[in-house]
Amino acid sequence: QDSKYADCKNLTLSNGEKMPRLDDLLQLLKDSDSPTKLIIEIKKHSTDLRNRNAAKYVLKKVEEYGVKDRVEYISFSGVACRQIISLDPEAKVAYLNGDYSPAALKRMGYTGLDYSYSVMNAHPEWYQQAHDEGLTVNVWTVSDYAGMADVMSRGADYITSDSPTDGLLIKKYFDLNR
Repeated sequence: QDSKYADCKNLTLSNGEKMPRLDDLLQLLKDSDSPTKLIIEIKKHSTDLRNRNAAKYVLKKVEEYGVKDRVEYISFSGVACRQIISLDPEAKVAYLNGDYSPAALKRMGYTGLDYSYSVMNAHPEWYQQAHDEGLTVNVWTVSDYAGMADVMSRGADYITSDSPTDGLLIKKYFDLNR
């Protein structure tokens, strides 16, 4: 969030690839027949103006590539999230910070909550409350079998994990045993 583009544009990832730019990812999405959605996290900036400008820029790019229906947004910045909701009321926007109840998020126009495992453990009632409000629930970062089984059993719609293959195995188990 504090890095300048010039510092990032030539970074090489651990797999040897260059770090992709937003344009690269949006073009990939546009060219793809995959049902995959792109989740864009707008990093929180030091001022409200920078948060609003980042949100405007990202929305403009998504519109430019014609992939609005395949993109969702997340941020720790309530300002950035509310800017997206204001400029595109149909956008799917989830809040990351964990300091609002599902009812409060719904009133502000969010479509989901995307809270840490520790926040959701402190508020297990939020799974049902979120669903009652029509919000999706994503829980991050859950990477062990027990944690994944726990959040799935409580009703998480999505899980952010460092172990997606394990998550798919647990999902398959839940699907077979419903």
